Amino acid sequence: MGAIGTSADNALAESFNSTMKREVLRNRKVFDNPLQCRREVFRWCIRYNTQRRHS
Repeated sequence: MGAIGTSADNALAESFNSTMKREVLRNRKVFDNPLQCRREVFRWCIRYNTQRRHS
């Protein structure tokens, strides 16, 4: 990560957020409660960092 306001940093963050939204929220409209949402995002983060292939 570079200096504050670096466009490359923003692109990385936007890409990460887009991937998370696409893979976690796929066909899901609503979570039953905030805890369920938090658990799903946490599971995804673990998978993203340890198992998922990055290209």
